[in-house]
Amino acid sequence: RMLHEHGPDALAAADDLPALVRTAAEEAYDEGYERGVHDHDATALLTALLPLFEGAGTLRHASAARAHALLFWAHGTTEPERADRTR
Repeated sequence: RMLHEHGPDALAAADDLPALVRTAAEEAYDEGYERGVHDHDATALLTALLPLFEGAGTLRHASAARAHALLFWAHGTTEPERADRTR
């Protein structure tokens, strides 16, 4: 949820990621998060996921969106249009 709400760039640039995660866990107390356990785990997961997210490139997007884009690129454009869009 934090990736969706804040975005990976904001989380990667956060000065104090554990504090940001702790705040999010405190705000979601009614969802059963245990302070000190779930916020620590979420921080560890985000720390591992953020570099992977950065390197994923277009794989960050849903497979259906990538498939539509590929079909459009192959069949919905001409060679000059593809050259213009690439440029």
